[in-house]
Amino acid sequence: MSELQIIILAAGCGKRMLSSLPKVLHKLAAMPMLAHVLNTANEVSPETSPIVVASEELAAQPQFHILQQKYNFNIVIQKERLGTAHAVMAALPQVATAQNILVLYGDVPLIESSTLLNLVKIHKKEQATLSCLGFDAVCADGYGRLLVNNSYDLNNIIEDKDLSPEQKSITICNSGILLFTQQALSLLKKINNQNQAHEYYLTSLVNIVQQNGLKCIYQLTDEKQVKGVNDKHQLAELEYILQQKLRKQAMIKCGVTMLDPASTFIAADVKFGKDVILYPNVHLGSGVVLGDGATILPFSVIEGAVIGANSIIGPFARLRLGADIAEEVKIGNFVEIKNSKINKGTKINHLAYVGDASIGSGCNIGAGTVFCNYDGVNKNQTIVGDNVFIGSNSSLIAPLNISNNAMVAAGSTINKNINSNELGIARALQSNVKDYVVRHLSTKKAKKHQ
Repeated sequence: MSELQIIILAAGCGKRMLSSLPKVLHKLAAMPMLAHVLNTANEVSPETSPIVVASEELAAQPQFHILQQKYNFNIVIQKERLGTAHAVMAALPQVATAQNILVLYGDVPLIESSTLLNLVKIHKKEQATLSCLGFDAVCADGYGRLLVNNSYDLNNIIEDKDLSPEQKSITICNSGILLFTQQALSLLKKINNQNQAHEYYLTSLVNIVQQNGLKCIYQLTDEKQVKGVNDKHQLAELEYILQQKLRKQAMIKCGVTMLDPASTFIAADVKFGKDVILYPNVHLGSGVVLGDGATILPFSVIEGAVIGANSIIGPFARLRLGADIAEEVKIGNFVEIKNSKINKGTKINHLAYVGDASIGSGCNIGAGTVFCNYDGVNKNQTIVGDNVFIGSNSSLIAPLNISNNAMVAAGSTINKNINSNELGIARALQSNVKDYVVRHLSTKKAKKHQ
């Protein structure tokens, strides 16, 4: 029998999001909300696979199955949306052997594992049958209220729609996160839908547990951790909260220097080395790794890229998925790199596109250079050796191999391999027409006076 099984409720249709994308797949810090909850679930109970209760619409999404492969969770389909208790009942066959069941929500992504572990600790210490995570709300409108006594004792949870006028003044609210034993789970069948919404509320379990002489308790947490998302405005509010947290962690735990933290976007999975410097208006997307001493200059967008130690990126640079930048590389303004390895000490200072390439160390890629990697059907690779000089305004047509110490003359369109120490030049010969300007101007003047 497993000690703890986590159920994540994610079958809500999210109509107020006004989107064809299921709500839990909308992103915070470049990661689906559901992924945030799954990460937390794995931290709380790494030995067991969480159960995700999903709608048929969610289960049909390719992105949902990508998450399933990454996090190895079990899927239960809730065909009818008849309330939170109904959703948990759909998962009953998969939780029959768990001592305790923890219910989380796919649209409550900021809950922290330390908070949940503390809830589990107190739940066990108090030998509770049911434990509820609550919070003291700044504005309690819309939330269910906790009816409590002293210390940890929880008497009942009343949904906002069912509150009496006197109960409306209560500010201790229900987050929806519940932890209960198998004994409480066996009482789920007693929940009815005799309420204004005609739904089967999981919160009704509290009253039923109390009526059976069993113990219910509650714990309070920070309201920010249990904020949910129902519309795009709330999604933006949570993004703001999470970005503040991620920036603070980067500065305090990793020693990142941010010249203007408020203008810096950080994906949830970005990894920082020591002494990283981020200038204003930098966007660090998912999968980014920054080595020690890396500097990212203003208005640079980096996604799915690895930046080596002491490299300088930007300003106005774009590094896309698969950009692998070694140490002491300089990527300058208006340079775009995709699926390419750039080795130590190479400089690509301005106005270039590098796609599907491998560039050796100590190279200089001139302004206006384009790696022509796509032939209309396939992506092709360009391999550039060490200490290669590519002149400005060159086009390198893949597949192509430019060997060590070679040079490409400015303005060339190269489609043949260049051997070591060779100069590749592919441009029309220049011709200077003597006295052309004088004749040209005199002809224009003659026509003007006709």
